[in-house]
Amino acid sequence: MAAITTSDNRAAAAVPTRLVTRLVVRAALPLALLLALAVRAFLIVRAPGVLDGDEALVGLQAQSIATGTAHPLPVFFYGQHYMGSLEAYLCAAVFRLIGPSVPALRLAPLLCALLLVLLTYDLARRVAGRQPAAIAALLTALPPLYVGVWSVKARGGYVETLALGTALLIVTHRLLYGPGKRLGPLVPAPLRRERVVHYAYLLLWGLLAGLLFWTSPVGVPYLLSCAGALVITAARRSRLLPRLSASIIATLRRSRMSPGAGTGMSSRTGIGARARGGWRRVVVLSPLLVVAGGVAIGGLPLWVDNVATRGATFTYLLSGTGGDSPLTRVPRVTAYFFAAVVPKLTGAWAPWDAVNAAALGVLVLALYAAAAAYLLVRLAAGRRGVLGYRARPQHGQGLLLSFALVTAGLFCLSSFGAAALPPPHFDAATRYALPLASVLPVAAGMLLWRLWRLWRPLGAALLAAVLLATALGYATARPLAVFQSEYWAKLPPGGVQLELASFLQAHGIRDVWMNHWAGYPLMFYTQGRIDAADYNDVALHRGVNRLPGTLQRAAADPGAAYVLVTTMAKPPLAMDLQKAGATYALQRIGPYLVFYNLSRSVPPSEVASGIDFAF
Repeated sequence: MAAITTSDNRAAAAVPTRLVTRLVVRAALPLALLLALAVRAFLIVRAPGVLDGDEALVGLQAQSIATGTAHPLPVFFYGQHYMGSLEAYLCAAVFRLIGPSVPALRLAPLLCALLLVLLTYDLARRVAGRQPAAIAALLTALPPLYVGVWSVKARGGYVETLALGTALLIVTHRLLYGPGKRLGPLVPAPLRRERVVHYAYLLLWGLLAGLLFWTSPVGVPYLLSCAGALVITAARRSRLLPRLSASIIATLRRSRMSPGAGTGMSSRTGIGARARGGWRRVVVLSPLLVVAGGVAIGGLPLWVDNVATRGATFTYLLSGTGGDSPLTRVPRVTAYFFAAVVPKLTGAWAPWDAVNAAALGVLVLALYAAAAAYLLVRLAAGRRGVLGYRARPQHGQGLLLSFALVTAGLFCLSSFGAAALPPPHFDAATRYALPLASVLPVAAGMLLWRLWRLWRPLGAALLAAVLLATALGYATARPLAVFQSEYWAKLPPGGVQLELASFLQAHGIRDVWMNHWAGYPLMFYTQGRIDAADYNDVALHRGVNRLPGTLQRAAADPGAAYVLVTTMAKPPLAMDLQKAGATYALQRIGPYLVFYNLSRSVPPSEVASGIDFAF
């Protein structure tokens, strides 16, 4: 590998000599933002109104916030003490402006996805320079299909977590390497002003960390890797271990001396040393206090709730993965991570019945594997040099690598990855590895720019292959499948939901017994005018009772109807109602079968076999 004399991550380094290339690099970020907007609008328009139950819960929470009926104000996703309500508050602001709807619900995540493009560009610019940052922004604007869909799903704050986490990586990089180091010429600043700016960044770091911890447990890899990088760097710069060893030795030596030994001069010297030591402790502790204050403010809703609930969030995070042995679980989760998670997050394989070209998939996987190796080479070359190649040290690639390793490690070792094992027919775990989408485009952008500099046709061809594999997934995925829940994939388009809502309201039906995956969207479409209660999930299978009031109101309503999602003309519920001595009227609306006008009130406990998960 040829040696270079300029740093790959300096903003002013290696300016393209060709005018076209220079113009493309300058226009890359605006073009990437436009592309990101177009791609996500395309996803939303192709699946009009398809809304899964978890998204609908965020929408219901946002509706209650926007209308002022939420008392008390929600802190977390309904029914749990983790995954904060940040996304619901953002959606509520949108609802106040343009009213509630499915597109409005997805507008807040979409805006956060555009912010993620900006942040990814800035992170890549700091680590590698403007040219790799342009490629990284393009790959973030047109991400793999799985990442793109989750960037517009209002599922409780996933894309918000990516944006906050990427911002935390940027602030961490700024604290580690300073304002201008290896990003261009250094601009001298007064010492006092530099110290104020440094403390401002520490406060910002704490605010982002607290907000991220409240928003989602998926943000834990950002917190661990960024905090670890700062602690390790601080220990190195302060020579903490050598000083600690010297302090211990000095203490042992003093303990052997007589308590009365010494002179007055030595006593005064000791007093002065203690005073200087006190000031040193203040100087050391002040950054920690600033960070702690930021964390306390940023995560204030979480801290207040955990005081009231005696640490419910931490009880969940430390609850473990159940009875499955780590010796058998971790190898299986690790195999699943490389076989299923990595292909989805890199775009080598697209879900939802998309067409996947095997050759393109292998090429994409090979490219990202080479990008990881390139980061390792740059990290090693910055210290001792590798095969004649020597990069400038302290680019920040170590921060990216450590973050990726922490994310993958937590996925394989924690309950996040364990969610992938029991049910083989759907994927409920890949979303927990989404933080990798913060650094994958950066790594790929660095490698592609390096290849472009070596031989432009090669760099251009590989970039085109990655974009082609990604675009193929978007073009061929089944439109109505991409926004289905991974737990229950029978949702019809939004027009059918509206038709069902109109029918129920026209017949004066206020409460229905039905599957909550279809019931919560119905509640969102009617803005709470119809309540849907899932007796099967909550009462029979001990599912989370996220909206307790719906069960109570449906049980007290003698006119409550039953709604099934089925293609059967006479499902088991019909026979169960007959056995219970109740007559009824029947209406089919798309995949929905409505049992209404019951001659007598029939509680769901009498017809439990006819309302199970199949319906």
